[in-house]
Amino acid sequence: MNEMGSPESASLMGKPRWWMSPRLLVLVALVPAAVLLAILAWAITNPASGSSGGTNTNFSTLDLEGQEAPDFSLEALDGTMMQLSNLRGKPAMLDFWGSWCSSCRQEAPHLAQLYEEYRHLGVEFLGVVIWDVEDEANRYIEEFDITYVNALDHKGTVAIDYGVVATPEKFFINREGKIVRKFVGPASPELLRQQLDELLES
Repeated sequence: MNEMGSPESASLMGKPRWWMSPRLLVLVALVPAAVLLAILAWAITNPASGSSGGTNTNFSTLDLEGQEAPDFSLEALDGTMMQLSNLRGKPAMLDFWGSWCSSCRQEAPHLAQLYEEYRHLGVEFLGVVIWDVEDEANRYIEEFDITYVNALDHKGTVAIDYGVVATPEKFFINREGKIVRKFVGPASPELLRQQLDELLES
């Protein structure tokens, strides 16, 4: 039997050709890339996923310690003006949040309670709402009985100036207007108290 008539050649000739389709080859090549991109997108948008309880807080001081906190002016949700430089001489915590953020909701009751504890000691809290709408932000504030000033960063310029990439992010600012600590992700009340006490002592 010649080469074309061999059992091996007959087997090859009878084998389905779908596996050689250019469209299938492109699809096979694209699926892993799509999965990788989806994972990366999830990681970027959920860097501190804390929706199921607990905390997942990252600390950052090396790139921020001693730097002047960028000043900004925003119209607060209560109609007043929020300007960071007006707080010079007082320790402050600046919190970036969104009503859609499960980690923000997780720690919102703690922040509301801590503000009532520390406001009488001269500590100010400021909330900056990002990637959100005013009605939802107001409902959030009412739901958690938040009494410190909050403003919606409509254009995102404040978040950009502070390099915010996730929510929640908190910046602790001393009396001289310098950033001394940054927290990324939800923080426990004990951790927040520790940082607020350090601000008061500095």
